[in-house]
Amino acid sequence: MGDTATDHLATVLAYDDVRAALPSNAPHSGYQRIEATGTIVVVDAGRPPPPDYSVGAHAGCLSFEMSVGRQRLIVNCAVPKSSATALRRLARTTAAHSTATLNDTSSCRILTRGVIGEYAGEAIVSGPTRIDVERRSVHGATVLALRHNGYVDRYRILHERQLSLSDAGDHLEGIDSFVDPAGNSVERGGKDSFAIRFHLHPNVRVTIASDRRAVTMELPDGESWEFETDGPEIAIEESILLSDNRGNRATEQIVIYGRIQQTPSVHWHLHRTALAGRRQRATTADEDALARS
Repeated sequence: MGDTATDHLATVLAYDDVRAALPSNAPHSGYQRIEATGTIVVVDAGRPPPPDYSVGAHAGCLSFEMSVGRQRLIVNCAVPKSSATALRRLARTTAAHSTATLNDTSSCRILTRGVIGEYAGEAIVSGPTRIDVERRSVHGATVLALRHNGYVDRYRILHERQLSLSDAGDHLEGIDSFVDPAGNSVERGGKDSFAIRFHLHPNVRVTIASDRRAVTMELPDGESWEFETDGPEIAIEESILLSDNRGNRATEQIVIYGRIQQTPSVHWHLHRTALAGRRQRATTADEDALARS
């Protein structure tokens, strides 16, 4: 897992004589992919592998990554070199992924110490056993409705996430909800907390609005996107993008904190606010040509 060296990737592509379209649904691994006009969203919607095969697996259920053209916008923290044991443990936690955590814990339990851990390796011993995925097209957008039960045994709470990418590729809408196992609102009076994280690529420049309800993100080519939410105030915190090939790089993350009993559902969205300069000029020229025709 982690970054693939550029020369290795180029070699693989050179020998790919199929050149088939990429699948939108990978049922065996659980990944879901949405692509629209150059915007790509990839979602981890798979169960953890059996313990014998899970020593390198992550607790990133329902996390996603997003790219625009060749530029990465939303990422996960990825994987460091194999000798960085402490960082590898950190990278496997749910908090290192662009998804929601409950009560500052991971959706999987991972062996990290003790006799069993030393003998069997740092395997995943429990995690989501059921992940529901529904994919549909609605009003000019592709919608993914997802749910996992990784927190049910400990907190009796399900995490639901809905992602909707417009066919124009300029708007990603999300809803993160927390319900009891029957699908009802969690009983009031509890103290269960959540943190919804969006790790940003190091090349993304971030500016937060004064009311802390919106964040502007500028990509290297000048294209900009805005993140907004109707939930609690947004926090901008430090993050890291780990890599064996390119070295670890400091970056930032958008975080929304809240109490489930007070805010059982958070609605957020990203939308493009400005195209890159050269793309904007090309679009304007096309519009002018159309107007003259």
